[in-house]
Parts: sequence; C-alpha cells; structure tokens
Amino acid sequence: MPLITCEMRWLLDGPLPEEALRWFDDGRPPAAPAWREDRYLPPGGADVGIKEREGRLEIKGRLAALGTHAITPEIEGRAERWCKWTCGPTVAESFRGDAAIVVGKGRVQKHFLLEPGGLAQATAQRDLARRGFSLELTRIRLADDDHWSLGVEAVPDDPALLADLLRALADLLQGFPLPLPRSRSQSYPRWLLNQENARRGGR
Repeated sequence: MPLITCEMRWLLDGPLPEEALRWFDDGRPPAAPAWREDRYLPPGGADVGIKEREGRLEIKGRLAALGTHAITPEIEGRAERWCKWTCGPTVAESFRGDAAIVVGKGRVQKHFLLEPGGLAQATAQRDLARRGFSLELTRIRLADDDHWSLGVEAVPDDPALLADLLRALADLLQGFPLPLPRSRSQSYPRWLLNQENARRGGR
C-alpha cells in the first residue's frame, strides 16, 4: 500500500551545527545520532527517488508541488506531495551494485500528532494511522563532504493537512537558531541530482 505524504526539507552544506542539535534536544546535551547508510540509484530527474534502506527498497515519486511558504521570518520552504512504495529484501537485493550512491545519515527525530487548527502534540513514536508529522534533523555524509538537513513529513494527505502543518511549524520552528532559506528547500532526489551535476561539472 503506497504512503502519501506532505513534505518540506532543507539541505545545507557543511557539518550539522551544534546549536541546531541543542535546539532540537530542548537545550539538553545533544545525543549523537545513530549512523546508517542509504544507497540511492543515480538520479535521472528530481521527481523520483529510489533507495535501499536496511534491506528494503523504497521508491518515492513526487505527485505535486504545493507552493512556497514563509514559516518564520528566517524560514521559507517548498511543500510537496510525495508517494512512497516499499519493497521487500528480494527486490532490494537486485538493486545493490557499484552504481549506487552511498549517503551516510545520522538522524534524530521528533513526532507529533496534528489536530485541526494546527495544534501539535508531541508523541513518543510515529503512528501512521493517526494524523501527524515527524520532524528530523540529519547529519549527512556524501563522498567526503558533510551536509545536514531539517525535514518534515506529514500524513495523511487530507485537504486541510498543509494549512494545519504550516500553523504548527510556525510555532514549533520559531526558535530555530539558523536561517532556512527557500533556495535550500529541496527534496533528496533534487539535491542528489544537483550534487551529481556539480560533480560532473567539476571534472
């Protein structure tokens, strides 16, 4: 069964700033994110992402662009609707090969239930059966370069979801210590495509 999500993401260059981790952990000493590797098929475009993660194959396709939204004076991003399919280990096994782009990720997450009107209530774990969203802060290693990301993924895709999500994020991200400009708001497939194009152009 495919999963339909509403997503926003910012991808930035350089190591993950410690102030962002402290903010995420509400001022407590930040925990070190656990590392894992995702293996991406080299991108042929910005609207589809295919990766192997922990023995599963995940295929994501962008269904719609949902506009650019100012969340706080320093945070502006693009919202998109995506559809994800997950395949088991038999299909994932056939995906492994030298052509895959290996992306290391160290991720911390928070999960929220989302009420009508934009009220967000923290919850211990993600529950896809209930209306809500996840906020994730990620260290990224691609080849020898460091990057980082702040991402939002919300379900289910009902008509009021985006409006309620934007209200919740305006409150939740009010104290985020760094600017997140629209120019850095992009999906993983678009970011990987830009990285590959930059690498080829630098040859």
